Amino acid sequence: MTDPAEFLLRIVSELLKYDLVPLAPYLTAFFTILGPLAIFLYKMRSRFKDLDAISSRVDRAASSISNNVGEKLELSVSRLAALNQTIETRLAQRFDSLEASMRLQQSVDSVPEDETIETEAEDAALSPKTRLDWANQVRNAIVGKWLDGRTLTPTAADPHELYFEGHNEAGSKYRIHFRTPYRRSLGQDGSLPFTAELWVDDYKKLNFEWDSEGNYKLRGFRKGDWFADVADWNLSPTVREQRAA
Repeated sequence: MTDPAEFLLRIVSELLKYDLVPLAPYLTAFFTILGPLAIFLYKMRSRFKDLDAISSRVDRAASSISNNVGEKLELSVSRLAALNQTIETRLAQRFDSLEASMRLQQSVDSVPEDETIETEAEDAALSPKTRLDWANQVRNAIVGKWLDGRTLTPTAADPHELYFEGHNEAGSKYRIHFRTPYRRSLGQDGSLPFTAELWVDDYKKLNFEWDSEGNYKLRGFRKGDWFADVADWNLSPTVREQRAA
């Protein structure tokens, strides 16, 4: 079989009237190298096109992810900022209330006694200063538990009216009702902004009210061992309260 390069050169030689046949080996070698090189370059070009397509897809995916992440990050930052503002506001209210709750200056005139609190001779013998001092200690313990946000449970009717049900080591049953200045009934229930009422075994032992101006109403205080239990908070919640917490 005639070499294609030699055959091609013979035709060209006849046209040009010049013998190019001796160049046949070189031409054959040239095409032998150029053919695979051309095929290689063609395949590489196809692969580069595929790589460009993949690169474009990656760029689009990265851009989409970046936009989505950016939007979600901005939303999260906004939510955190709003939450932080809410927490700061509530903490400010709590600390303002704590400061106000610790300041008692004068009793409100004409304070009606709480008829549900029985007064005995030993209670009547207590000086007003002693009664107020003991009531203050109980009040401070209750306010401290309100500030910790865990011990007192909001009522179903109003989250700013809270209660505690529990017992001391001897098993006596304690019930505390604490109302804050943020309750819905403020101004309608006839009480000062803060109120604390306490029962032991269903007998009422304390009814105390105060405001941020230092005014207070000690409507009733019954002496007893319960005072130390509450002031030192030697109380445990009932099983129901533990589950609710």
